[in-house]
Amino acid sequence: MRNGSFSTGTMLGVCLLAVFTGCRSTGGSGNAAELERVYLLHKAGDYRTIDLPISIAELHRAVLLGFHDLELKTLANRVDRHSSQVSAIFAEEEIIEVKMQKVDLGTARVYLRSGFDDNPERVLLIFRAISRHFPGKWGSMGSPGGPRVELVTPWHSVIEE
Repeated sequence: MRNGSFSTGTMLGVCLLAVFTGCRSTGGSGNAAELERVYLLHKAGDYRTIDLPISIAELHRAVLLGFHDLELKTLANRVDRHSSQVSAIFAEEEIIEVKMQKVDLGTARVYLRSGFDDNPERVLLIFRAISRHFPGKWGSMGSPGGPRVELVTPWHSVIEE
């Protein structure tokens, strides 16, 4: 390292850390690029899923407030110390289901599904509404369109017989 410059290995490490923690560079001005939070919702069966660094109680509250913001009619609302489930319905009778389970202390896994055929636009709408009510630095209150959310679909290999 010469006069405060970073080595190639250090820069690679910083870039990998940013990619794997869900942050991306937005190309800010000055010497350091600004990072924004990007939530990645992964496809898992019929659901979109993400792990979040908040408790079940905080997440359950955020889901109820997000559904209220969207003026959705709640069909089911159950919560205990280790899991939660809330479902609601849109006016045209598309059902939204949000399941939450405790992964470890302070981390919850969320499963979202909208309709029977995984309506991605609705999943994004729902997650953004919910995320506006996340506590502290994870919340997006004040962000006009909500946080940046991307849907991630795993690669499927096709085996011909």
